[in-house]
Amino acid sequence: MKEPIARVLVVEDDHSLRQYLAEALAECGYAVVPVENGDEAEAWLETSTADVVLTDLVMPEQDGVALIASIKRRFPALPVVAMSGRGRTDLSIDSLALVRVLGADATLEKPFGLAELERTIAWVLARH
Repeated sequence: MKEPIARVLVVEDDHSLRQYLAEALAECGYAVVPVENGDEAEAWLETSTADVVLTDLVMPEQDGVALIASIKRRFPALPVVAMSGRGRTDLSIDSLALVRVLGADATLEKPFGLAELERTIAWVLARH
């Protein structure tokens, strides 16, 4: 069996999308750990390591913005890719631009294609 390219922690509250992302990334050769929200991601990172985190921004429990801030504080070298279907918050702030300021290494606006996802993950990993 071929060694995985890297371990990707996928943080997405939508069950169908989380499953799709996990399967798609696994087919690309990644080891994937899917979790439902930021709290689960933080708990997983307490005992395990990832090579990159792919996180949604809008989630119940702990959202992606808080998760990114926490990851960058605790694990500054861990690359993060933020994804969101809502480009603007209620305050008309571009949420994807905001998380880049917080330290996200790349962003994806939903809906995105598998090729764009693969390119983004590979680009982020190549930079680290």
